Amino acid sequence: MFRHRRAAATAVALVLASAPVQGCAGTPRTTANFCTRLSTMLPAIGTVPATPMEVDEMVARYDLLLEVAPLEVEDDLRSVAEVFRAASTMDPADADSVQRVVDLAYLSELSAADAARWVSASCGVDLATGLAVAGG
Repeated sequence: MFRHRRAAATAVALVLASAPVQGCAGTPRTTANFCTRLSTMLPAIGTVPATPMEVDEMVARYDLLLEVAPLEVEDDLRSVAEVFRAASTMDPADADSVQRVVDLAYLSELSAADAARWVSASCGVDLATGLAVAGG
Protein backbone atom coordinates (compact mmCIF):
# COMPACT_ATOMS: atom_id res chain seq x y z
CA MET A 1 0.00 0.00 0.00
CA PHE A 2 2.78 2.44 0.94
CA ARG A 3 4.58 1.71 -2.32
CA HIS A 4 1.46 2.59 -4.37
CA ARG A 5 0.98 5.89 -2.53
CA ARG A 6 4.59 6.76 -3.08
CA ALA A 7 4.34 5.98 -6.79
CA ALA A 8 1.15 8.03 -7.07
CA ALA A 9 2.74 10.94 -5.22
CA THR A 10 5.77 10.79 -7.51
CA ALA A 11 3.54 10.78 -10.59
CA VAL A 12 1.55 13.77 -9.34
CA ALA A 13 4.75 15.66 -8.53
CA LEU A 14 6.10 15.03 -12.03
CA VAL A 15 2.88 16.25 -13.64
CA LEU A 16 2.81 19.38 -11.48
CA ALA A 17 6.47 20.09 -12.10
CA SER A 18 6.08 19.86 -15.87
CA ALA A 19 2.85 21.90 -16.04
CA PRO A 20 4.54 25.33 -16.03
CA VAL A 21 6.93 24.23 -18.77
CA GLN A 22 4.11 22.95 -20.96
CA GLY A 23 2.02 26.06 -20.39
CA CYS A 24 4.86 28.38 -21.46
CA ALA A 25 6.16 26.34 -24.36
CA GLY A 26 5.06 28.84 -27.01
CA THR A 27 5.39 28.08 -30.70
CA PRO A 28 6.92 24.67 -31.38
CA ARG A 29 10.48 24.68 -32.72
CA THR A 30 9.78 23.15 -36.10
CA THR A 31 11.18 23.84 -39.53
CA ALA A 32 7.72 24.90 -40.74
CA ASN A 33 7.27 27.41 -37.91
CA PHE A 34 10.79 28.74 -38.40
CA CYS A 35 10.32 29.20 -42.14
CA THR A 36 6.94 30.87 -41.59
CA ARG A 37 8.45 33.34 -39.15
CA LEU A 38 11.41 33.94 -41.44
CA SER A 39 9.05 34.71 -44.32
CA THR A 40 7.67 37.67 -42.35
CA MET A 41 11.19 39.14 -42.21
CA LEU A 42 11.96 39.11 -45.92
CA PRO A 43 13.89 40.76 -47.46
CA ALA A 44 14.99 42.74 -44.35
CA ILE A 45 16.82 39.75 -42.85
CA GLY A 46 19.28 39.95 -45.75
CA THR A 47 20.11 43.63 -45.47
CA VAL A 48 23.40 44.87 -44.10
CA PRO A 49 22.63 47.13 -41.14
CA ALA A 50 24.14 50.58 -41.61
CA THR A 51 22.89 52.43 -38.54
CA PRO A 52 22.67 51.58 -34.84
CA MET A 53 18.87 51.36 -35.18
CA GLU A 54 19.18 48.87 -38.05
CA VAL A 55 21.60 46.76 -36.00
CA ASP A 56 19.10 46.71 -33.12
CA GLU A 57 16.35 45.69 -35.56
CA MET A 58 18.52 42.83 -36.83
CA VAL A 59 19.15 41.66 -33.24
CA ALA A 60 15.38 41.67 -32.68
CA ARG A 61 14.81 39.65 -35.87
CA TYR A 62 17.31 37.00 -34.84
CA ASP A 63 15.86 36.85 -31.33
CA LEU A 64 12.43 36.17 -32.85
CA LEU A 65 13.90 33.48 -35.09
CA LEU A 66 15.68 31.88 -32.16
CA GLU A 67 12.34 31.48 -30.36
CA VAL A 68 11.25 28.93 -32.99
CA ALA A 69 14.58 27.69 -34.37
CA PRO A 70 14.84 23.91 -34.52
CA LEU A 71 17.67 22.54 -32.40
CA GLU A 72 19.65 21.52 -35.50
CA VAL A 73 20.20 25.18 -36.45
CA GLU A 74 19.75 27.01 -33.15
CA ASP A 75 23.42 27.18 -32.11
CA ASP A 76 24.51 28.42 -35.53
CA LEU A 77 21.83 31.12 -35.56
CA ARG A 78 22.73 32.12 -32.01
CA SER A 79 26.35 32.65 -33.11
CA VAL A 80 25.18 34.95 -35.91
CA ALA A 81 22.87 36.80 -33.54
CA GLU A 82 25.74 37.33 -31.10
CA VAL A 83 27.73 39.17 -33.76
CA PHE A 84 24.84 41.57 -34.30
CA ARG A 85 24.36 41.87 -30.53
CA ALA A 86 28.04 42.75 -30.08
CA ALA A 87 27.80 45.27 -32.93
CA SER A 88 24.82 46.89 -31.22
CA THR A 89 26.96 47.70 -28.18
CA MET A 90 30.17 48.49 -30.05
CA ASP A 91 31.77 51.88 -29.60
CA PRO A 92 33.18 52.83 -33.03
CA ALA A 93 35.62 55.23 -31.35
CA ASP A 94 37.12 52.41 -29.25
CA ALA A 95 39.54 50.19 -31.19
CA ASP A 96 39.18 47.34 -28.66
CA SER A 97 35.40 47.42 -29.00
CA VAL A 98 35.62 47.30 -32.79
CA GLN A 99 38.20 44.50 -32.66
CA ARG A 100 35.92 42.47 -30.40
CA VAL A 101 33.17 42.57 -33.03
CA VAL A 102 35.63 41.74 -35.84
CA ASP A 103 36.99 38.78 -33.86
CA LEU A 104 33.48 37.54 -33.10
CA ALA A 105 32.55 37.83 -36.77
CA TYR A 106 35.54 35.70 -37.78
CA LEU A 107 34.80 33.14 -35.07
CA SER A 108 31.18 32.81 -36.18
CA GLU A 109 31.97 32.50 -39.90
CA LEU A 110 31.52 28.70 -39.99
CA SER A 111 28.29 28.92 -37.99
CA ALA A 112 26.97 31.60 -40.33
CA ALA A 113 27.74 29.40 -43.35
CA ASP A 114 26.07 26.39 -41.72
CA ALA A 115 22.99 28.42 -40.80
CA ALA A 116 22.80 29.83 -44.33
CA ARG A 117 22.99 26.33 -45.85
CA TRP A 118 20.28 25.03 -43.51
CA VAL A 119 17.97 27.99 -44.16
CA SER A 120 18.50 27.70 -47.91
CA ALA A 121 17.77 23.96 -47.93
CA SER A 122 14.89 24.13 -45.45
CA CYS A 123 13.18 27.41 -46.27
CA GLY A 124 14.40 28.27 -49.75
CA VAL A 125 15.83 31.61 -48.59
CA ASP A 126 19.30 33.06 -48.95
CA LEU A 127 20.07 34.68 -45.59
CA ALA A 128 22.64 36.97 -47.21
CA THR A 129 20.09 38.58 -49.54
CA GLY A 130 16.73 37.73 -48.00
CA LEU A 131 15.61 36.40 -51.38
CA ALA A 132 14.13 33.09 -52.43
CA VAL A 133 16.53 30.52 -53.88
CA ALA A 134 15.82 27.71 -56.31
CA GLY A 135 15.45 24.24 -54.88
CA GLY A 136 14.60 25.33 -51.32
